[in-house]
Amino acid sequence: MDGKIFARIGAVVVIAVALTVTAIEMSSKDDGPDAPAMRDRSIASQDPLAAELRRCSGIGEAG
Repeated sequence: MDGKIFARIGAVVVIAVALTVTAIEMSSKDDGPDAPAMRDRSIASQDPLAAELRRCSGIGEAG
């Protein structure tokens, strides 16, 4: 019987830790944008294909 009790206590502890980690992750705020969003746009402004992709992405036509 002791094994069952320890297994149940272990399961409760694992679930409690998982819920705590999830709550912390959901409540934390992102400090800034991701690295790809911060890259230099000067090269893309000269490329007409990149400009068209940005335009279509802005209106929701491109992925």
